[in-house]
Amino acid sequence: MKKIKRYGSIYKKRRRFSPWKIALFVVLIAACFFVGFSIYDPVIDFLQGGGSSSSEPSSQPGPAPSSSDSSGGSSSSASSEPITSQGTVALYMPAEILTDPSKLDAFIETAKEKKANAVLIELKDETGALYYQSAVEAAKTAVSPNAVSLPEAVKKLTESGLTPMGYLHAFKDATASRANVGMAVQYRTANGGLWLDNYANRGGKPWLNPNSEAARAYISALCSEVAGTGIKQIVLDSVQFPSGVGLNLANYGANSATLNKTEVLSGFLTNLEQKLQTVSAKVVLAVNYTDVLTGVTDPYGGSPLSIQAPGYAPYILPSTMPAKVTVDGVEVSKPADNPGTVVQLIAAQLRSALSLKGVPVLPFIQAYSDTAKTYTQAEIDEQIKAVTNNLGENIILYSPDGAY
Repeated sequence: MKKIKRYGSIYKKRRRFSPWKIALFVVLIAACFFVGFSIYDPVIDFLQGGGSSSSEPSSQPGPAPSSSDSSGGSSSSASSEPITSQGTVALYMPAEILTDPSKLDAFIETAKEKKANAVLIELKDETGALYYQSAVEAAKTAVSPNAVSLPEAVKKLTESGLTPMGYLHAFKDATASRANVGMAVQYRTANGGLWLDNYANRGGKPWLNPNSEAARAYISALCSEVAGTGIKQIVLDSVQFPSGVGLNLANYGANSATLNKTEVLSGFLTNLEQKLQTVSAKVVLAVNYTDVLTGVTDPYGGSPLSIQAPGYAPYILPSTMPAKVTVDGVEVSKPADNPGTVVQLIAAQLRSALSLKGVPVLPFIQAYSDTAKTYTQAEIDEQIKAVTNNLGENIILYSPDGAY
C-alpha cells in the first residue's frame, strides 16, 4: 500500500519532472510491456502442460545425414547402416552369388543398404575351381560349368557404384595339381606322384608347389587376367606351403632340404606385384591370424607376417579362434563371446607388428553368426571400431555365405 501511495504522490507532482525523466519513464513502460508480451505464450503453454520452449528442437535442427556423410546417425543405435569407415568398405561375395544373376542383384542392393563401396568377389576357391571364364591355358579343367563373364560382372558392379575386388586362392588347389602334376607337391621324390595332405580314404588332397616356377606362373597368369578386366585390387589367399599330415614326405624340388619357405613366398609376391603394376593393379596377402596366435609356422617358414607382401588382409574372426587366446600377455577366454575385446587386442598388436612395413592393411571382420554365437549389430560395430581405430579405414566385412 505504501508503494501505491508513493506512485500516487509522483503523479501529483509530475509537473516537476524534467523532459529527459519523462522520456526515460516512457521507455521503461514500453520495455515492461514488451517483456510481458514476449513471455505470455510460453507461460500459458507451461501452465497448460506444453512444457518449456527451451526444449523445442525444431528451432535449430542439427544437420541432416547425407550420402556424403558416412558417419551419419547415432553411434549408439543398432542401425541397418553400421559402416562408418571413410576408406574401402568391402563385402565379401561368395561364388554362388556371383554365378546367380538374381542373387547378384539382391547382393548389390544389400551392399548399397550397408553403405559399402566395394565387393570382394570369390573368383577361385580352395579347391582350385574358377568361377569366371578364363583363357589361361592351364586353367581349362578348372573353369566351373556356371562360370560368368568377368568383364560383364565388373561392369555391372561398377555401374552400381561398387568397386570390384578379386579374391583367389593360390597354392591350395587340388584341381590344377591333378591336371598338371608337375606343378604339384610330390610324394617323397621329385617324380614320386602327388603328395596328399591326408590319407586318400580320408579326403586327402594335393597342393600346388610354391617352389615350382610353373605353379607360380599359373597363379600370376590368373591374377593378371583378373586385373585386365578392371579389377585393381586382388586379395590372394593360401600363399603358403601345404598344411596337413605327412609333411615329412612332401617333396618341393631339388632344394627341398634347404628350402627357405619365407623367401620363396616373399619372392613370389614381389614378382607378382611387379607384374600387376603394368596394369595398375595391387595384391594383398590374406593372413589367417589364428595361425599367428597359435604359433603355426611350418607352412610359412615362420610367422605368416614374416612374409614380405605389398599389403596384408588378416582374418580377425573370433569364431575361428581357440577357446582361449593370449594377445600381448592378455588372456581372453571364449574370444567368440567377447569379439570387441579380442579384436581390439589383435588390432593393436597388428598395428605394432606392421608399423615399420608401411603397407596397406585390409582386415577381414566377422559379420556373421555361427552355431555357438549370434552376433548383434552392436558387436559387429564394436569390431569395426576396434579395427579402424588401430589399422585405418579399410575393411572387409566377411560372411561366408554372403548374408549381411
